[in-house]
Amino acid sequence: MSSFALDQVTVASPSQFAASMVKATPKPLHETVVLAYLHNDGCQHVETFPVTADWVEIVEAVQNTISVNTYEQVIICVYTDRGEDELPFTAQVKDLTSVIGNDIHVLDELLIDSNRYWSYMCDGCCDPEGNVFKTEPNNQITLDYTFEPISADAISQAEEKVSENMGVNSVRAWELLEEIVSNQDEADIAEFIALVQDVNVRDYVLIHVIQSESIPPLVQTLVNITLQTPEPPQYLLAGMTAMALQGTYAPVIAVSEMLKLSGDNSLGRLVQRAVDHDVPQKVARESLEAAADEVMDKVKTALEAVETAGYIKDIEVAESGSELRCEPLNISVEAAS
Repeated sequence: MSSFALDQVTVASPSQFAASMVKATPKPLHETVVLAYLHNDGCQHVETFPVTADWVEIVEAVQNTISVNTYEQVIICVYTDRGEDELPFTAQVKDLTSVIGNDIHVLDELLIDSNRYWSYMCDGCCDPEGNVFKTEPNNQITLDYTFEPISADAISQAEEKVSENMGVNSVRAWELLEEIVSNQDEADIAEFIALVQDVNVRDYVLIHVIQSESIPPLVQTLVNITLQTPEPPQYLLAGMTAMALQGTYAPVIAVSEMLKLSGDNSLGRLVQRAVDHDVPQKVARESLEAAADEVMDKVKTALEAVETAGYIKDIEVAESGSELRCEPLNISVEAAS
C-alpha cells in the first residue's frame, strides 16, 4: 500500500510527472528515492526509500517488485539537494538502472530539488540550472498551524443559536462558509463549527463544495476552520475537510494532515482507508455526487416542515451561481446539476 494518489500521477512528460507527484504524495519527498512503476501508460505502484539506505538493498527490493508484477516501465527519482558539480547519487542511479534494465524499461532517471528537476540520462542537453515545473494553482493548500483556536465560549454560544430544524441549519451553514471565505469572523466560524456537527448539515455543505465554481477558496477555508477548531469538535471538521479535499482532487499530503486531526471520526476513517488502499480520489467525489439527491431531499423536506409550521417566511439559497428563493408553502430546493 503506497498511499499515493496514483490516479493523479501524470507521465506524459518529465515536467508533468514531477508536478503531479507534488499532488500525489502523502508526505514530503525530501531525501527520498522514489520508483514509479508504469503499466498501460499509467502509474500502478510507487515505492520509496531514504537516500541514506543501502543501495544494494534498494536494488534487491526493486528486483523483487518487478519479478512478481507485470510493470512495463519505471521512473527513478532522487529527491535531494542539487549541490554543485555532478548530480548527487549518479553512480548509484546508474548501477540501479544497469541491474534492472534487462527486466524493465527505465523511462527516466530524475533528480528533483524543490520545483526543478534534472535528468541523469541527459548528456549536456539540459539547462544546468535545471528544468522548472509548476503545480496547478488549485492544487495548493496552505496549512497554517499558527491560527489561534476558536474559544470554547464562542462555540458554546453558537450552539445555543442552532435551530431545531436540520434544513435551516444546512442552508445557514453553507451561507456561513461562503461568508467566511472573505470575512474571518470568529462568531461566524464558531457558528459554522456548531452547525456541521450534524452529519446531515455536514453532507449538505460537502455536496455544495464539490459542485461549486469556487472550490479552491472554499476548501482552503475548510482547512483553516479545521485548524482553528478545538477538540473534540475538530474531529468531525477534520474528517469533513479530508473528504472535501479528497473529493476535489487536492494534494494527498493535505488530506493526510487533516486525517491526523480526525480522531475516531467515522468519515475520517473512511477517507483513511481509501488513502491506504490507493482508491482513486474520483471515488470520493462520485460517492458525494451519488448522495446528492438524497441529501437535498432531506433538506427540502425539513424546510417544508418548518415553513408549514410558520416559523420562517423567506429563505434564499445560492447554488452554483444561481439564487433560489423558498417562499412560504412553495419551497423549491434542488441539487445543482
